[in-house]
Amino acid sequence: MMGDVKQMGYTIPTPVQMVAVPLLMSARNAIFLAETGSGKSLAFILPLSEMIKRGDGLKAIVMAPTRELVIQLYKEFLIFT
Repeated sequence: MMGDVKQMGYTIPTPVQMVAVPLLMSARNAIFLAETGSGKSLAFILPLSEMIKRGDGLKAIVMAPTRELVIQLYKEFLIFT
């Protein structure tokens, strides 16, 4: 996972990622509100993809306000799974 992230040019986590990733990796429920471009998508995509790879029996709901954003999130998710 981390190799993929570094190859894509992500080296320093954003504030929302520093909070979200450890929380979500511990299988906690969470809701995050932050500005566009703050790293929210990657903050939940990375833990979800890691849990899927581990075969943890993952269950998740990802909500987005538009169909276009859902498609964007899905494409980003495919990169890490």
